[in-house]
Amino acid sequence: MAGRIGAFSLLLAGLSLVGLPAAAQAQPANPKGDPPAEAPLPPPPPDPPATSPPESYQNPPPPARYPSAPGAHYPGTRDNQVLIPSRIATRLRVLESDLNLLANNNAAYIVDGIVSILFGGLAITLGVLADDAPVSTYLYMFGGMAIASGTIELALTPNASDPAIAFTHMPMENVEQVRERLEYGETQLERIAKRTRIVRLTNASINLGVGLAVIPVALAPGGFKIEDGFDVFVIVGAAIAVVSGVINLIIKSPAEKRWNSYKRLRTRLVEERRRQLEQGGLSSLEWRLAPLRGGAVGSFALRF
Repeated sequence: MAGRIGAFSLLLAGLSLVGLPAAAQAQPANPKGDPPAEAPLPPPPPDPPATSPPESYQNPPPPARYPSAPGAHYPGTRDNQVLIPSRIATRLRVLESDLNLLANNNAAYIVDGIVSILFGGLAITLGVLADDAPVSTYLYMFGGMAIASGTIELALTPNASDPAIAFTHMPMENVEQVRERLEYGETQLERIAKRTRIVRLTNASINLGVGLAVIPVALAPGGFKIEDGFDVFVIVGAAIAVVSGVINLIIKSPAEKRWNSYKRLRTRLVEERRRQLEQGGLSSLEWRLAPLRGGAVGSFALRF
């Protein structure tokens, strides 16, 4: 037993002696007994070189500027280096507004004309199918009135869209073009008002004529006696036609009202200008300064 223990001790001592050189090579001897020094950390990576931002960030592009339609703005003083008096600018602005509003309402006349023609055709068809002669006559007269009114509405009502578009896009690069634009707007507004007046008076005359004629034509065979509901219906329809005709004779159309209002405005502006000329004296002083290459140029205008 003691021999086994001794042999086992000798075996452990031999293994210790064998492994000692490897440990001595892995960890060098430190004669002073100080703890081993830690390995130095690697240096931090160098900073990337500074780069300048793109040109788009340094100098942002100027905002896009879209050219406005000619004549869309009325400063009252100058447009494209053209000096426009405030009175002329006011008249141009009113003309453009009136023409655009009339152009927007142009579709209503077309719808009214088509509806009148359809109603007239339906009335005449019912007159053909009716067995009673007075009823057929009544339906023929009112159907013919509706068809005539619708046809006049479609044929004679002026189209305000084309003049409005042409007026809006007319240039104002010099004094002559400004004058032409003003004259064109006045001519077109007057033409639309006159044509509309013809349509209004014609339809009013047709309504009055049919409304007054239908009573004797429909009630004369019965001795103008009100005996049934049809006689009452004839009188009511005739009354409506007469009242509608009177209203159309009295009330003017929107185009006529706008033309009359423009004429009053034009007269008032002309009178103001005439009074200024009669009073005399300096009315305004205007000056302008424009940069040029290597300098600048200035101008001024006196108004008497």
